[in-house]
Amino acid sequence: MKKLIAWLFCGSLAACGGGPEIKVDLNVRNLCQRAVSAESETRCVGNDQCSGGFCWFQPAATCGGDNDCPGDENKCVNGHCEQACTSDATCPSGSLCIGDLCQKRGYCRKCQTDGNCAGGEKCDHGQCHKTCSADGDCPSNTFCTAGFCRRPHTNGTEINFCNTGSGDLEIRVKETKLLGKSDACAFKRIEWAFVGGQMGDVVTLKQDSCDLTMRALFTPPEAGDYYAVVEVYSNASNYPVLPIVLHGQAVEAACDANLDVTCTPECKFSENDPQLQDILNNRPEPNCQ
Repeated sequence: MKKLIAWLFCGSLAACGGGPEIKVDLNVRNLCQRAVSAESETRCVGNDQCSGGFCWFQPAATCGGDNDCPGDENKCVNGHCEQACTSDATCPSGSLCIGDLCQKRGYCRKCQTDGNCAGGEKCDHGQCHKTCSADGDCPSNTFCTAGFCRRPHTNGTEINFCNTGSGDLEIRVKETKLLGKSDACAFKRIEWAFVGGQMGDVVTLKQDSCDLTMRALFTPPEAGDYYAVVEVYSNASNYPVLPIVLHGQAVEAACDANLDVTCTPECKFSENDPQLQDILNNRPEPNCQ
């Protein structure tokens, strides 16, 4: 990816250099297995190990005693017909043999329906969240996404900027541009932090300074893949237009091959992805609300 960026914005590697130079730790961010609800989900084996919540794969109560369960090897446990077992191989797909019973393994969630949530909240992918129509309707540190107040994904999205050249590096943060199709709006919220002084439309980094940080908040509305390029403009002699490539994978819940029934397809991303190439070549600008 570094070679790709150098070629696009310098013309050739030899053309770069002299004066202030911009450098980032890594100008590609690949965010994998981020839950749509943006909430961490613990594992459970039956509702008894999920405090106040539900097992995602657990069916509704179906029995009041063993007589309600068909077959000699089925028993009524906590209102559910469970199959007796001697090993994992004797259980249906999606279940494990635990304590001589086939028990379903899944995610511990707070709700299955809106009725499981307090007033003013609704069930959002297994989590009770406040509903909203704009960010102003949400508590601090949450944003209105797909009609719900959700926390953004921030882990792995921070990008540190340094001036490794000579002279002052002026980064025009106000002109930062988001490129991509409609899915790029999942990265529309950009935050800047300047350790060396007050934030302004233009931030000046002295030689050898690394005091500027950008953080792209990932707020996916639904499960799927999201692509965006953030362009950062400056007076740098090497990359006056520095692209920050972003890819995010939102999933229904984080995948655990040891416990989950099915896993989301592998999170893959490269400079040859058609979605990225389309953004770099055609430079579309999304209409984000």
